[in-house]
Amino acid sequence: YFVLGMPCDFAPDADTGESDQLKRAYKRRSLQLHPDKRGGSVRAFQRVSAAHDILSDPERRRAYDEGDELRREPNNDGSEGPSHREKIEKKYFPERFGFEPFGDPHSDRKERETRNKRRLEQKR
Repeated sequence: YFVLGMPCDFAPDADTGESDQLKRAYKRRSLQLHPDKRGGSVRAFQRVSAAHDILSDPERRRAYDEGDELRREPNNDGSEGPSHREKIEKKYFPERFGFEPFGDPHSDRKERETRNKRRLEQKR
């Protein structure tokens, strides 16, 4: 959003799926930062192009807004940790999640099951 100078809450057109506001912002920034123009660079132009590609596709925009492209920290068992959105929701809206003051009561059982599965896979 920042690269194109777009507000986070712009709405795409119902017919085309891309807003006129997005088209205008992309055209303005791509003309400013084009490598053939004075003050432009290839890297900046590629950032503008990538931002337009993401914001113009509704599915990729949703994924970007939810933080799916951010690296997730691994859990203790080696599995992928919670997404950025899940972390934020758990921090600011804890009532949506179960209360576990001492952690997950079934974590030992889950870890034991995953270890057993790994052992079986390694034996095969």
